[in-house]
Amino acid sequence: MSTQNVPCAEGVTRREAFQPCDKPAVAYRRDPESKDPYPVCAYHCRGDMVPLVVPFWEGS
Repeated sequence: MSTQNVPCAEGVTRREAFQPCDKPAVAYRRDPESKDPYPVCAYHCRGDMVPLVVPFWEGS
């Protein structure tokens, strides 16, 4: 999975209309109910996280 050019999937509901965050994603968060990962920005990074990549120095 990669977050390159992927927007944050979080958002807020105002006046019964969902407004997406749309900031660039930096991580994936695991949904507490479905356990599926979804992209989130730095502001929305919290809870159960899924690693994006293994650093090149650890993947050798």
